[in-house]
Amino acid sequence: MESSIIVPSSISVDKGKGKAPQRKPKRFVQQQRDSLTRRMSTGRPGSKRHQRFMNQVFLFGGIELNPNEIELEWNICTDWKSSFRLLFEDESAYKEWEPFIDITEESEVELLKTYSKSKSVKNNSPKARFAALPSLHKNVLKSSRITAIVSIESEVVDFILGSTHSIKFFFDTDYHKLLCFSICKYYKLKVDFLESESESEGEKVMLLRKPDGLEMPDTPIAEYISLLK
Repeated sequence: MESSIIVPSSISVDKGKGKAPQRKPKRFVQQQRDSLTRRMSTGRPGSKRHQRFMNQVFLFGGIELNPNEIELEWNICTDWKSSFRLLFEDESAYKEWEPFIDITEESEVELLKTYSKSKSVKNNSPKARFAALPSLHKNVLKSSRITAIVSIESEVVDFILGSTHSIKFFFDTDYHKLLCFSICKYYKLKVDFLESESESEGEKVMLLRKPDGLEMPDTPIAEYISLLK
């Protein structure tokens, strides 16, 4: 026997095409992300905010201050003085800094030269110069024979002690060119690589120039390399 349900005409049947229930929109509350009240809040024990709060309490001598009182104190603080103002008011401090305040441009240049000279003298040691070289030049100098280093270094030293400002070196192999380049870096010379103008193939040309204020090292590179081996 079949059963049937009679639906009154006043009740509508949902066939799956009705609207989905909508959520009630949340009310937006504007937050103060940075304020004295937020900075001075205690925070949860163990959190970063609580640690900052404890640091502030320690800096203020263990007294927990009201953020409003701190803000009022900063606003009415009128006796603040900068370090430069205190420098001119204190006679003893002004006497210490007077040679550096009332200084002419010529005196300032001479003062800078003294510091630059002391720095260059410090770097004239063979250990400091060799340490400043790139690893490629260090390996080339360590792996080369002392006789090869001495032969090229003697030519470089003669050029430095001579009166000419520039000179050209010619090499047949890349190895000798790299070895000469490494020695020139030790003596802090300016090096330019040029194309060969001769008809011979594979010739390597290097142009060596003296920079201003060039100083000789305390020990030749060949002698220093022989001590390392």
